[in-house]
Amino acid sequence: MLKVGKITEEENKEISDIHEKLIALNNLLLLENLSSEINSNLSEDIRKYQNMFNKWWESKSKKYQWEGREKGNWVVDFSTGEIYLEENNIN
Repeated sequence: MLKVGKITEEENKEISDIHEKLIALNNLLLLENLSSEINSNLSEDIRKYQNMFNKWWESKSKKYQWEGREKGNWVVDFSTGEIYLEENNIN
């Protein structure tokens, strides 16, 4: 992984909160015997937070002009706020 930048504490909290909510929602979706209404609501919330997650990365990548790759994605180290480029070696 290649370090490409660092975000502020506030930005780190923003993306951390969105990330935690996405994990929690996805875990809830794994539960068995959910009603179709609950399942539908969870799916809608996941789409909402996934959209927020993607927009956050798009906004910050433009703001900080992080280096990117076609087959890569950025990851944040929540303990330091450092941003890394992780290359996906999937052919």
